[in-house]
Amino acid sequence: MSELAITHSPRLRRTTNFRIADHPEVNDEMATSLIIQCHFHVLGSVNSLTRSQVQGICWLRSAMETFTIGELAKECQINLETLRYYERLGLMPEPPRSSSGHRIYPTSALSRVHFIRRAQALGFSLAEIAELLALRRNQEDVCNDVIRQIEAKRREVDRKIADLESIRRALSRMKRLCNGDCLVGDCPILESLDTAKPSVRSRKRNPRRT
Repeated sequence: MSELAITHSPRLRRTTNFRIADHPEVNDEMATSLIIQCHFHVLGSVNSLTRSQVQGICWLRSAMETFTIGELAKECQINLETLRYYERLGLMPEPPRSSSGHRIYPTSALSRVHFIRRAQALGFSLAEIAELLALRRNQEDVCNDVIRQIEAKRREVDRKIADLESIRRALSRMKRLCNGDCLVGDCPILESLDTAKPSVRSRKRNPRRT
C-alpha cells in the first residue's frame, strides 16, 4: 500500500516527512490514513507523533482539498459572479482548470476571499484591497506601508463619523420644529428643507454648474 501512494525520503527520516505520490486511486482520506500508517511504521506508535507532525498531517490534508467555483462561493457565502469579478480585478489569482475546463481552487483561495471580504467590511475599497494584497506578497518587508494604509483609512472613517454627527444634530434640530399635530402642508420640517441652505461641505462636493 505504501508503495502505491507514498514515497519516503531516507534523508528525511529524522523528521519523517513524506511525499504523496500522484496516483489517481488515492483520495484525501486515503492519503491522510496512509501518512499516519507510515508514521506508525517509522515511529512505532501514532502516539509518538509530535505536535508539529500532527499539524503537518492536518496541513497536508487541507492542502490537498480543492473547490469548484460553486463550492468556493457556497463556502464563502458569496455568488459566482463576485468570485469572477475578483479574478478580473486581479484580487484572486486565476485558478488552474480541470481537463473539462472547470476552475479548480486550492484551499488558499478560501483565506484570500475571507481577507477581501473582511477588508471590505472595514471600509476598504477594492482598489485599496489590491494594494494591501500587493504589500502582503513581500513577506520580508516591514509593515510601514500597511500602517500608512490603515492610518489613511482611519482618518477617512473619522471624517465620515464627523459628517454623520453633523447630520444627526441637524435631524434632531428639525425634529424639534414639529410636534406631529400639524397638517403636512404646514409641516415646519418640510418647510425647513425648502429654505435650508446646503452646508459648506455639501457645496464643495456638489458645485453649481454654470
